[in-house]
Amino acid sequence: MTEQIEIFRDSKKSKKLFIRSIVLCLVLAGMAVYSFGVFDRVIKIKLAVVSCALLLVMLFMLVGALRQLKDKSALVKINAKGISGKTTPLSKAFGEIEWSDVVDMELRKVGGDTLVAFIIQEHPKYERRLSKSFRSMAYQKDSKHYVIMYTASEIETDAETLFDQAIHYWKMYAAG
Repeated sequence: MTEQIEIFRDSKKSKKLFIRSIVLCLVLAGMAVYSFGVFDRVIKIKLAVVSCALLLVMLFMLVGALRQLKDKSALVKINAKGISGKTTPLSKAFGEIEWSDVVDMELRKVGGDTLVAFIIQEHPKYERRLSKSFRSMAYQKDSKHYVIMYTASEIETDAETLFDQAIHYWKMYAAG
């Protein structure tokens, strides 16, 4: 087995997500135009506020996605020390997860996506890495663990393969 696995962005998957986002923006823009009474001369305030707010969020995300498309570095790195990735904002902020701190791993269905979830024991080194909002998203109070999820929606492999590779490295290197 190689010392490090690097998984890069799949340009076809990224383009497909980008096109879907553009279509959603066009639908939201159409809703905004309709809500301002362009067609029936009746202004729908709630619809206008919601559609414009969602459109702004989507446009902000599209600009961020455009910038990320130029990044040619690996989105996921798996090595003897741990795993790190940039597939979700939380995984990017969390940084490298050390194998010795991983308690469990599982595949989770969220919406139409399958995510690889890493359950990590609580440790002060991880607490300092995350902002308060990210910490509240990742930290499970009942189990006192962090749950960090990786998506395969933009990488060259699927979630099951990523899970299998991570499990293999975890079993091989977790003991030290």
